[in-house]
Amino acid sequence: MANLIPPQAKKNIIIEYWIRAVSVWFALLGVASLTMAVLNVPVYILIQNQLQSYSSLYNDADAQNTSFEQIESGIVLANTTAVLLSNNLKSESIVPYINQIDNLANSKISIQSLKLIRSGVNLEEVQIQGVADDRESLVAFSDAIESAEDFTKADIPLSNLAKDKDIPFTIDAQLNKVKKK
Repeated sequence: MANLIPPQAKKNIIIEYWIRAVSVWFALLGVASLTMAVLNVPVYILIQNQLQSYSSLYNDADAQNTSFEQIESGIVLANTTAVLLSNNLKSESIVPYINQIDNLANSKISIQSLKLIRSGVNLEEVQIQGVADDRESLVAFSDAIESAEDFTKADIPLSNLAKDKDIPFTIDAQLNKVKKK
């Protein structure tokens, strides 16, 4: 059989053959890759949804863990305070001080609130708030507190003496730690 194709044309045909073969293989590879990508889209969406779901569950669990840690630290503090208080059960009663202040107030003094300030388990100071009818009754009430056995001094701020009638007042009365005999 005679070969009628010249050698230069035969070279060109072989080059074109391989170019077409490689192009077909690349086209097939591209189609296969595109098919794989399209088929993996639902899997990607599923994984992303599960990731978001697990992420929100993790955040909820982390928030609960933080809450539990805060509660735990509060319980530890409460336990420590309870131990300290149980060791110092001999705290002073506030009832005698309240009764004495109530007895010292005359009809011209209206006591609205009492605030007892503690240092540990010991009472240190009583803050008395109320309204006095006039200056004289307020000063007399302060003097009566100072002369009482349970108190050492009763300070009235000068601003409380600015008005003549219906005077709102705040008296800081220091408690006597050494009672008079």
